[in-house]
Amino acid sequence: MRRLIFPAVALLGLVACGGSSGGGGKSSMTPEYLRICSDPQSTPEEALRFCQRALSDPRLDARQRALVQMNSGIALYALGRHRDAVSAFSEALSLSPGLAGALVGRAQAQEALGDQRAAMVDYSAAITADPNAPEAWFGRAVLLRKAGRPADAVRDLDRALALRRNWAAAHFERGAAYYALGRYGEAVTDFSAALSQNPDDAAALLNRGLARSAQGASGARSDFDRAIRIAPEWGPAYAARASWHEAEGRIEAANADYLRAYELGVTDPALIERVRRMSGG
Repeated sequence: MRRLIFPAVALLGLVACGGSSGGGGKSSMTPEYLRICSDPQSTPEEALRFCQRALSDPRLDARQRALVQMNSGIALYALGRHRDAVSAFSEALSLSPGLAGALVGRAQAQEALGDQRAAMVDYSAAITADPNAPEAWFGRAVLLRKAGRPADAVRDLDRALALRRNWAAAHFERGAAYYALGRYGEAVTDFSAALSQNPDDAAALLNRGLARSAQGASGARSDFDRAIRIAPEWGPAYAARASWHEAEGRIEAANADYLRAYELGVTDPALIERVRRMSGG
């Protein structure tokens, strides 16, 4: 059955694109449409509408237009319009080649479209353009782990966490990479660091429980129980606790959790076969 559950993480935020012609920062003269285009409090719909308005202003220089296009891409991504987001980020890069934020944004959109190879290229280009961009190191690390390269993922996540300390998502991902490497103690440490930022992260609790169970440490049952209390309709948490019960010889408790996982939609073939045998099918 599936052993690890990984959350999606939004990496980008809107960036300031106002100021006088020449690419300066935001000022008291910033037009309203530029302010809303770059305001983190704007909804994606608002940001997109006002960024489109900004693109009709011939007074914007190339750098400002690139930032507006990048914010358009961020808004489009948030709206689930991933192909349009790729186009917007590409427009930004045509105006400002090497704009790291646009490269990261396009990589995210390409990843959402299933093009992991193109995403990897863009994350790597973003790292080259700005080695101090933690989002780029993080994004590439996720792809490296998914590609079966957890050691390389750890190296990238080390860089991400050096640049942005106490980043829960990066600690979670590094914990997952350590788990894949069989380095369970380090995985527990990283999942615990993620939980220090968000104690109600059911996925981090589940995965810390799996790592604790794998290293034979105490606390796995407590983690599974807490994950289920937080997310009582989440099938994988029951499946993980069922495996722990079974390993401890608690067959009746294991069967109850396997059945609940099945009822909640876990489709692992081994689990389905287990439930079929339990029901006498």
